[in-house]
Amino acid sequence: MPFLITQVERLFHAEFGRAGKVVLLCLCVVLIGLAGTFRIVTEAQHALSLVLLLPTIAVSWFIGLAFGLSVAVLAVLSWLSADLFVSVETQPAWVLYSNALVRGGVFCLVAYITSALREAYRRQRALASQDPLTGLANRRQFMSRLELERQRSARSRRPITIAYLDLDDFKAVNDSLGHDKGDQVLRIVGGFLTRNLRDTDCAARLGGDEFAVMLPETGLESALIVIDKARHRIQALLTAHGLTVGLSVGVASFVSLPGSVREMLEVADRLMYEVKQDGKRAIRHRVVDVPQDHLVAERSRPRDE
Repeated sequence: MPFLITQVERLFHAEFGRAGKVVLLCLCVVLIGLAGTFRIVTEAQHALSLVLLLPTIAVSWFIGLAFGLSVAVLAVLSWLSADLFVSVETQPAWVLYSNALVRGGVFCLVAYITSALREAYRRQRALASQDPLTGLANRRQFMSRLELERQRSARSRRPITIAYLDLDDFKAVNDSLGHDKGDQVLRIVGGFLTRNLRDTDCAARLGGDEFAVMLPETGLESALIVIDKARHRIQALLTAHGLTVGLSVGVASFVSLPGSVREMLEVADRLMYEVKQDGKRAIRHRVVDVPQDHLVAERSRPRDE
């Protein structure tokens, strides 16, 4: 039973691509046709009209309201055609049409409710995994994604890099210009990271003015190009808005992995803290090789003027 519940939950969580939606739509149309044919063959001895709710619900949930309503109408018309074929001699035609009208209203209502529930479910999931101010992943979602990539990296033996970003002088902006201006700073950083990272990467707001970026299957050299470019471009965006806020960044590239994602994040956090101590607005990075228990390839970029 727990296995069955898990599989049902996964089904409800599923997001179909274009091909998957086409296949689902075709299957639902076939099911509608089979139900109508079965009614004709059995000469209305078996009433299966409620079965036609299944394709309506499935399409409304996985594809959307417009297609759900279309399938609902198709199902009602299919059932009406079968009724007219087998029951027109026993029931007045107006009764069959009125039944179809009522059935159509119910089916369309089900399609609407199903689609609305799906949208509410998506919003709830987004709120549980996203930072509401920046739209980035929150700490919980980031740690979950990082754990998945840590396991994948352990199997593939490919490096994984984490950058820990902290805004310099952010408190001064909040104190002197107000929290609305501080929120603008956070949105600028979040918006840039959202637009300029790969789909496989993950950026998160960990809390306050602290951000993290995960770059799967990316070594130190490639990661530094991405992170350093991002740091300078974010700095330019903030300056263009008249904001005197910089970035201190710690970058940890793991060629082998510690026992937990918390340890991985702590390495990048310590590197960022070292930048803070040395004057801010710079990057410090290390390659982490856990089995050898040492850190190599350490250097710090000069502070921006």
